[in-house]
Amino acid sequence: DPQLLNNNSSATTSLLQPQLTVSKIASPDPFVVGQAASYAITVQNTGSGSTTGDITLADTLPSGISLAGFSGSNWSCAGTTTLACTFSGTLGAGSGTTLTLDVDVAASASSGNNSATASGGGDSGCPSASRRPRAVTRGGVSPPPIPPP
Repeated sequence: DPQLLNNNSSATTSLLQPQLTVSKIASPDPFVVGQAASYAITVQNTGSGSTTGDITLADTLPSGISLAGFSGSNWSCAGTTTLACTFSGTLGAGSGTTLTLDVDVAASASSGNNSATASGGGDSGCPSASRRPRAVTRGGVSPPPIPPP
């Protein structure tokens, strides 16, 4: 071809990418020493594309609070106070998943304040410090109820 300037072409396209957000709720609020308590952590894909790969959730429980059990479809967790949890499913754009952490509240617990951080799932913006998907829960701890005389 004698015209080398017309031998190329280009195309522009957008990528549909996931974006993770995290929210967390403590129940009851405040926690009561010796009574059942839980954290519900929701990881939402607010991006325009489905997640790819596992989503990892890091959560260090407050002093005096330890994991008794967990539930959530496609979730696994390891640890009792420093938790590493993994979601092995796929989240389509606009969908989410909830992990419930059932916890024991010991007499040594003074606060239920807690945070969790998500990463992975193909979200290229995390876990960068500028847009780390993180949830913070503020919660108190009450002493156990005094039984009637």
